[in-house]
Amino acid sequence: MKGKDADVKDKFVVAVREAADFKDEGLEKLLCERIPAMQRFHEFLDMLLSKSEYSKACFIVGPAGTRKSYHVEEELRRRGTEFVTYNSHSTPLGLYEILYTHPNGVIVLDDIDAITEDKRSINILKAATFNASGEREITWQSTTKVLRERGLPARFVFSGKIIIIANDLNRSQKETFKAFLNRMYVHEIVLSISERKELVRTVFMRQPVFELDDAGKLGLLELMEKALTFGNADKYNLRTAFKAAEMWKHLGEDKAKSLIYALLETNEMARKFLILEEGAAGLPVKKRVELWKQTTGYSQATYFRLKDKYRVASFSTQMALDEERNSILAAITEAAEERAEK
Repeated sequence: MKGKDADVKDKFVVAVREAADFKDEGLEKLLCERIPAMQRFHEFLDMLLSKSEYSKACFIVGPAGTRKSYHVEEELRRRGTEFVTYNSHSTPLGLYEILYTHPNGVIVLDDIDAITEDKRSINILKAATFNASGEREITWQSTTKVLRERGLPARFVFSGKIIIIANDLNRSQKETFKAFLNRMYVHEIVLSISERKELVRTVFMRQPVFELDDAGKLGLLELMEKALTFGNADKYNLRTAFKAAEMWKHLGEDKAKSLIYALLETNEMARKFLILEEGAAGLPVKKRVELWKQTTGYSQATYFRLKDKYRVASFSTQMALDEERNSILAAITEAAEERAEK
């Protein structure tokens, strides 16, 4: 086990050094090269901003701490595209006013949850993003007094583009919301555990972090990766890394360790599963299950329940299906070999 742990650590050190060595190539380029989901993110943005004649909006969804807002705004600045960003909260009338104020520009709506939860706001955005005739006219059917007070017309044409950024894609929303999504490009950034590590590692090692040197950053990342399991992958992001770094700086490694584990909400059962899977990678499933029961005291059913969660968290949907198929084939082969021996 020690030899394998040392090998994993060596590979990790090399990967971190590689990230540090590429500082002159550009962070976004690095991330796109190493994480396919980030490359597709930029491709959708490029399609909306420079090529699209049909869809006039893009809905970007992804985990917290994946720098969605940063990526969008940096890309707009790089292109020299004028844009405005709104966040926090907006009423339906406030949204109507935003669109009227910037009828030809690019509008970024960043984490304004009320917009996607309000039917009136969704209907306004539907009108702003698509119309079969090609002219996107938005109307406000209400008392003219409210509009007069705010200097707004009862109808206007919107010709701009809209980028919406959110952490979650609420699949339980009603048909109105689904029809709204159907009018635009929708890209959900789904990261495996290894891709989350790659993102945090690449960005973190290139940023000034509370005066920590590269050795300090590396030590912190190693500690966080030890705390990471498939059960708390959503907690592992850049924001968490900077919080952990603050603890590391002010409390020292020993005192910070328990707080960092709590920050990541580390599940010890899941950690034991990962340790077993890494240490017994070359063994048949049956032997792994026996080891699991002997070393942890947990049941076979618990092992397979954790294995299913690990598969889903670690891979994309297609890769999870492939992994499951391979696992089934391996179990069939193993059973056949046992019968042949008897």
